[in-house]
Amino acid sequence: MSGPLYVPVLPARPHAVEAYARLRPDVRVAIRPLWNLPPLPGAVPPTLETAVRKFVARVSAVSRHGGWIDAPFGEEAQAAALTEAFSVYCEWGWLRPVTGPERSEAQQAAALETARRCHRGLGVRVRVTGEWEGSLRVVS
Repeated sequence: MSGPLYVPVLPARPHAVEAYARLRPDVRVAIRPLWNLPPLPGAVPPTLETAVRKFVARVSAVSRHGGWIDAPFGEEAQAAALTEAFSVYCEWGWLRPVTGPERSEAQQAAALETARRCHRGLGVRVRVTGEWEGSLRVVS
């Protein structure tokens, strides 16, 4: 198997972490969760690092086979600092940072730098609006 069979999007909350941890080991090996942090309104460093630690430490402990960590609800002013706060979990764990075309240049740069430093890869979240165009065909 070259990659995960399934990538669930899970909240980085205790109930989701516990549910993931209760999966059979062979099931956990086959999936790589995308963990979403909840909104952290108004949090700034060092409070931001404390808030991230509260959620991500548990996630990191159960994600021994890999996964992604993202803060899609983060405020623009927090974006780069959030990615930096994730870096310790990317360096010492198996999590990968996430960015996307709708994110600020500062957040994209921070995510890329974290991915390069950690040698773990980078997740890209792309928002899909509407329906997929079923009439398009790929010709090779």
